Formats: sequence, C-alpha cells, structure tokens
Amino acid sequence: PRPPVAARPSVSVKCERTGLVRSISLMIAAFVLAALGALLIARAWVARPMRDLQVAAQAMASGNLAVRPPPASVPEVRALSDQFVAMAEALDLRLRQKDALLKEVNHRVKNSLQLVSSVLMLHRNSLDDEPTRRRFDEVAAKIATVARVHQRLYRDDSVDTLAFGAFLSEMCNDLETMVGEHSDRRVRCTAE
Repeated sequence: PRPPVAARPSVSVKCERTGLVRSISLMIAAFVLAALGALLIARAWVARPMRDLQVAAQAMASGNLAVRPPPASVPEVRALSDQFVAMAEALDLRLRQKDALLKEVNHRVKNSLQLVSSVLMLHRNSLDDEPTRRRFDEVAAKIATVARVHQRLYRDDSVDTLAFGAFLSEMCNDLETMVGEHSDRRVRCTAE
C-alpha cells in the first residue's frame, strides 16, 4: 500500500527549502562582502591616515618640526592633521624666537662684562698708588676670566653639551696667562 499523500514531502516544498537556503546564503555572502568592503575603506580612509599622522607626530616629538603628514581624505582626520601642522609651525616659531632672545642676552652679557672691564681700566689708569692699581688689575682680570668663560660656554649653538676637555684646556691656558710669566706658579692641564 502507498503511504498517505500528506506524509510524503512534495517537490514544491523541497524547492522552497532550497530557495530559502540559497537566499540566506546570498544574504550572508552579501553581509561578509559588505563587512570586508567597510574594513578596506576604514583602513584606507582612517587607519592609514591615522598611522601617517602618528609617524609624523613621533618625528615632531623627536625634534623634526619640518615633517608633515600626507593629506588625508577624511575631513576629521585632515582637520586633526592640520592642527598638528599648525602646532609644529607655532612651536618652530617659538623655538626660533627663544634662540634669538638667548643670543641677544648672551651678547648683552658679553658687552656688559666688557663695559665693566673698560670702566675699571679707566679708573685704574687715573690712579697713582701702585698697590691700588694692582688690585684694579686683579679685579679686571677676574672679570675678563668670567667673560671668557661665558664666551666659551655660549659660542656654540648647542648649549646643552660642552666639549669639557677642550674647555678645561682653554681655561688652564687662560689661568696660566693670568698668573703671568714672572710667577713661580705653573698650571698643567691634561684633558681628553
């Protein structure tokens, strides 16, 4: 005997299931493709420009204020990049102003020390008392030494480092000159 008609699946039900599975598969594939597309777009428009901005910021932080991040296509990232560039330009301007002011201050200190030394020598020349003249000479020599130390410390643009061996050797030569040839004191300096 044949089973009842209701118990046997029909061909149309099988086609509906196959169509439903196909539709779900197509939706999943479309979702995966859309997610991959969104990921690629996010990398191209956001992640890469942010990485470029990070590299530029690190270069700026290490002192290279001339570096500029490449232009970004996303307006928000472009605005952030423009702010970094504006910050670097402002910082560069401030550093140049500071350097100019520091040079001016050093120049004025040098001139002031020279002025004090010259005034002392003018007064010294007007004195008749030899012991007082020698005292003026000693004071003028000390001021000249301070001026030479200042000049040596600030003659290079790099104020954070000092070639101490050469500096010490020059100072010892100055000290020997100041002590004079007629003194029984000698200065010997060995520096590397």
